[in-house]
Amino acid sequence: MEAARRSLELHWDATPASPSFAFVAIRCRTDGGLLVLFDQRSLTGDGLAMAMRGPGVSGDNAWAGGFAPIDPATDPEIAHFFDEAPEVACR
Repeated sequence: MEAARRSLELHWDATPASPSFAFVAIRCRTDGGLLVLFDQRSLTGDGLAMAMRGPGVSGDNAWAGGFAPIDPATDPEIAHFFDEAPEVACR
């Protein structure tokens, strides 16, 4: 989760202040892919942000994501992510 948070922090390019990202949930795919949701609080927007990583990759640069507001129920990137491999309970 910390690598996912760092990735969001590294890719934030808005000013004047960086947002905070508080962990909300993690969702897993059968192939090892991960989706991590964060509560984003900033001067430019609040809501859910996401970071996702495919199977077999690691490190800060392994994550893709998006900033708030993200709606996990309707976001097309999240839908596509879980179309590639079904969601399972994380262990």
